[in-house]
Amino acid sequence: MSDTLQWHWRCQPLVFCLWKRKRRSGCEKIRRKRSKWVKPWILQRRAQGAFPNLCRELELQETCDFKNFAWLFPTQFHMLKELISPIIQRANTNYQDCLSMGERLMITLRFLATGESFKSLSYQFRVGMSTIQQFVPETCAAIYQVLKDKYLKVYMYLFTVFCFSPVKPKNEQIFFDLSDIV
Repeated sequence: MSDTLQWHWRCQPLVFCLWKRKRRSGCEKIRRKRSKWVKPWILQRRAQGAFPNLCRELELQETCDFKNFAWLFPTQFHMLKELISPIIQRANTNYQDCLSMGERLMITLRFLATGESFKSLSYQFRVGMSTIQQFVPETCAAIYQVLKDKYLKVYMYLFTVFCFSPVKPKNEQIFFDLSDIV
């Protein structure tokens, strides 16, 4: 027998053992079965979440505290919600209800006002973190799209008045109503 053939017969049991061990250990990627589609604490959103409870209570009773929470008065919040509703509106499915436009807007405003992490907002509002990661950029883009034509003009006006014009006398002040622009 040649040396290569002897080597082949000697290695064959070793190769067989390694192959059997690989099969037994499950080196192939095993797909883990998902235990739940929605976590149980998220299912309690309608009863115990921050939006249906805290935000509604602040809106009805304490408008100044609502402004501290969302950085908008309730009337401004509803006006902004009506402006962006055609852009961010979603349809309910047979399997689950979508987040309300008010809830999406409130989570986005809270993120912009405080800089809280998506994880923190997830626990506070009882919404999945991946859901928040998906809709916050969409809602920010909708807010920008709706408000850019109105408020960039104000910024440009103020920028040109205060930066490139001669200094006005003290008795001549610039007043203008933001509600005229809106």
